[in-house]
Amino acid sequence: MGKVAVFIYGTLMSDRIMKGLIDRVPEMYTAKIEGYRRHKVFNVHYPAIKQVNNNDSYVLGKIIYVDNTIELLELDDYEGSSYKKIQVNASLIDDNSVVNAIAYEWCDDDSLLLDESWDEEKFLNDESKQNELLNEN
Repeated sequence: MGKVAVFIYGTLMSDRIMKGLIDRVPEMYTAKIEGYRRHKVFNVHYPAIKQVNNNDSYVLGKIIYVDNTIELLELDDYEGSSYKKIQVNASLIDDNSVVNAIAYEWCDDDSLLLDESWDEEKFLNDESKQNELLNEN
């Protein structure tokens, strides 16, 4: 069973969400991907990323390593049909090394993406929103 790198940038950064999905909290490494923007999605608690033409844009997130079987399938199921799996090159903040990773990019109606950025800290401090998302899955 191999491990695969996944770039996470939203609700999956919650220990509670991870534990609920894959029954463990993987080690997380701070990273960024360039050429993307993280958006708040209309009327929900989770964000989305979309590729942009501006090379100065980047999304800060985390790299995790999950089993390339059941754990990855759990993440796929959690992300649902509004997201597609893409390959990204994520730069680790600690040592600037580059990791080829999977990320989940928004592929639903772009009109649902707001110009404002998703508030990571607000979400990570709100257990009720985290529990709500876990109960949906």
